[in-house]
Amino acid sequence: MKRLLLPLLLIAAPTFAYDDLNFDAFYNMKQNKDNFELLVQSGKMKKLRGQMMSICKQWVQDKDNLDETCACLSKEVNKLSDEDLYYSSTLAYQRYL
Repeated sequence: MKRLLLPLLLIAAPTFAYDDLNFDAFYNMKQNKDNFELLVQSGKMKKLRGQMMSICKQWVQDKDNLDETCACLSKEVNKLSDEDLYYSSTLAYQRYL
């Protein structure tokens, strides 16, 4: 997991200096737009979605309903566009720091 998350975070690092930008302001920044396009072209955005399911299975407390719980998360995550996922993941990580 760390091997996939680390490149995403390193590429997104320049965005961490900014407080929560709205979606349009975030993508109006050339570096954010370029970083996003690089992640999509490299296939890392698809891998990120799979990683989220793996994390779900590790963190779910109710192991009896593991598949049902993670299927629900998968359904909701798949509703997000790549742009929304990158935007929200970057800002969520920024808040985490």
